[in-house]
Amino acid sequence: LFTDGTVIVADGVDAFETGTYPNKVPIILGTNKDEMKLFLYFNPAFPDKDGELYQTVAKYTSDLWKVAGADGLARKVSSHSDQPDVYAYQFLWGSVRDTGESVLPDPFGSHLGAFHSLDVSFFLGNDYGIEDALAMAGIVIETKQNRPGRLALQDAITSYVAQFVRTGDPATGRPGSNLPRWISWSNNEGEAKCILLNASYDAIDIRMSTVELTEAGIRTEIDTLPESIAEAIRKASLF
Repeated sequence: LFTDGTVIVADGVDAFETGTYPNKVPIILGTNKDEMKLFLYFNPAFPDKDGELYQTVAKYTSDLWKVAGADGLARKVSSHSDQPDVYAYQFLWGSVRDTGESVLPDPFGSHLGAFHSLDVSFFLGNDYGIEDALAMAGIVIETKQNRPGRLALQDAITSYVAQFVRTGDPATGRPGSNLPRWISWSNNEGEAKCILLNASYDAIDIRMSTVELTEAGIRTEIDTLPESIAEAIRKASLF
């Protein structure tokens, strides 16, 4: 890397907090609900994928990823008066719902969920992604049953992105799409934060969320857990 002060600003990522980064433009940023499960799944330290240790570590390390890659970053850049709108998302397709169900075949909804990089093919609008590599390891993500909802979600996401590229505002997607409105991030409590991107087997399930995660809040929760689990989270976390 060559720090030239323009392409890479001299103060690095600290520039997001100070606002000294150049060429401020509208931004889309986001994370997946179960980012860390892809890494933990292949980690021999977590042999029981249905156990409390695996599931709890996955939850909190993925939440910390959301703070680092979306919520915390969105709050920092949105605090600058000359920063245009910031649009945040959380990708949930594949994650286990409150009902205990997932569009992924058992046991991969629970074991992997909406893992790191699963959103890539949805944003690129193609049917090729990490799913093909995982299939060689016997991990099935795409099925005939989840195809209608999966393709509908892919079409919705590419519609938002196309409109964002054209106008700087994803709004309701391409003219005539009539998708749920993607509202820009607000630093005000109780106002719009990120859009939740999900789908059932047959149809999209997209809505705005006012929930914001913070590192302090997550660390406080971790400190209430049994020390063995809390320590495993600290060791596994990337942030």
